[in-house]
Amino acid sequence: MRGEGLKTIEAGTGLGFEKDSAAPLINACMNYELIAPKDADRLLLNETCRRIAEEDPSLQISIDPKSGRIQLQLMGEMQMEVLQKKILERSGVQCDLRNRQNHLSGNHCG
Repeated sequence: MRGEGLKTIEAGTGLGFEKDSAAPLINACMNYELIAPKDADRLLLNETCRRIAEEDPSLQISIDPKSGRIQLQLMGEMQMEVLQKKILERSGVQCDLRNRQNHLSGNHCG
């Protein structure tokens, strides 16, 4: 497809002779709830989080349709800091992350 560029490329997609990479060997195991100011635009925040999760397959996100709570599973502190920065840059919303009970999923954290 001429003129399409890299629009359909995502994490793990091989380019040229490179094959697509397999799913990550480790799973996110740090559970957080996204805490946003009460006056934050929830629709914008939800869409921002969904787009970030599409870019980073190691980030797991779920949004409760009734409560609007955004639950996240992260792999570590650095990913948490990067996520907060991306949310602020893209939505203008300064969010905090509240630690929930961390769990073991396949491999363990730590």
